Amino acid sequence: CFVAGKKLYVIKTPAGNVLGKVSTCIGREHWLDNADDKYDRGLIEDIKSLLRVLVLFIPLPVFWALFDQQGSRWTFQADRMEQDIGSWTLKADQMQVLNPLLILIFIPLFEVAIYPFMTKCRLISKPLHKMIWGGLLAAAAFVISGIVELNLLPTYGTPLVEGYSQLRVYNGFNCNYTFTSFEPYNNSTSDFNIGPLSVYENLEMDAITFPNISYALRGVNGECIDNPHIGSFSVSSSTANSFFINNQGIHAFVDNNDKPIDGVYVRFLVNSARAVPVTIVDSSKNRTKLSLDSNDKGQKKISKGSGDIIVDGQTVLKDFKFRAGAVYTINVYNDSNSIFVANPLTITPPNSVHILWLIPQYVVMTMGEVMFSVTGLEFSFTQAPATMKSVLQSVWLLTVAFGNLIVVLIVEGHFLNAQVKNYRIFYRKNGKNC
Repeated sequence: CFVAGKKLYVIKTPAGNVLGKVSTCIGREHWLDNADDKYDRGLIEDIKSLLRVLVLFIPLPVFWALFDQQGSRWTFQADRMEQDIGSWTLKADQMQVLNPLLILIFIPLFEVAIYPFMTKCRLISKPLHKMIWGGLLAAAAFVISGIVELNLLPTYGTPLVEGYSQLRVYNGFNCNYTFTSFEPYNNSTSDFNIGPLSVYENLEMDAITFPNISYALRGVNGECIDNPHIGSFSVSSSTANSFFINNQGIHAFVDNNDKPIDGVYVRFLVNSARAVPVTIVDSSKNRTKLSLDSNDKGQKKISKGSGDIIVDGQTVLKDFKFRAGAVYTINVYNDSNSIFVANPLTITPPNSVHILWLIPQYVVMTMGEVMFSVTGLEFSFTQAPATMKSVLQSVWLLTVAFGNLIVVLIVEGHFLNAQVKNYRIFYRKNGKNC
């Protein structure tokens, strides 16, 4: 639209370097009034008016620090949410379309209805009051965002912690094991049952003090009785150490429970005397989602959706739903009759909180933008001298840069590990700012 109407614009060529004059005039040792020997009195008075307006810009960086989270933190938040609306998928970055759409709705709505109502209720009487309310709304948007994040936390994978290891023992047999581990910190033993094709998890192993854990695996029934194992597990700090019990012994590997941003992680642990083909077929589209050899125990990334899991020509799981954001381990066993049985294990839960729960925080943030940013820009341009408007625009853009710097200092400072704590900091800063 702007390009098409360019011929209709009145484009004036800039006359002189106003920003340069402002900078050099302010730089005088005895401030502005002592610069009248070099600069005309009109310029000095205009700069004085400009400085009075720039006081209003002091809280702007904090507001932009919050506002710009829509394209970063809030988008990352949306990546970890359920995005399906019926047969349609709403992508995380598509949520940002809400802001310009709401702006088009809110600006006339505020002018026609909300501002008159607030004036009648004596909530606002001047532009500064609007900006205060706008800042409070921006802070409130991050309170809402923090609540959403608290509901998302249970769906994230258990994070690795420095000094600790995550231990998982996968039972590759269709029978029960008793897992006895020696706990050196209290000089005792603990017994745990590992069910058929199941997994034992200890997600807080002290890997620094006790890097080796003695264990005994004894079968309770079936083939497990004939396959006892006694030994020790070696675990490493900040590592997900996993072990797979099968016919050949115990296979050690490093697990990964990080939630995928797009798609699903899946790993096949097949306990078979011979290598067999494993495929995942999307029956609705008649195409193969994944094909591998059973000796390949690596983690694979596939698209979300239902699929049939076929091992050596046998369908072991029909229409299994691979949900977005989940990490699955498919435990498969080949019995004495050459029949394959499978048990899907969910290592990391799928995305379960719907992306539409982000709408309230976008609505509140956009309301804050209308009251804070639009009002501030309008007030500044009406109060600033005509000769200083280009300087004013430059400083306005500079406040956005300082807002981004605040985000970098908070997020990359490594003193806040959880995202919900970052939201709490942004909320407090903007709340105090108002």
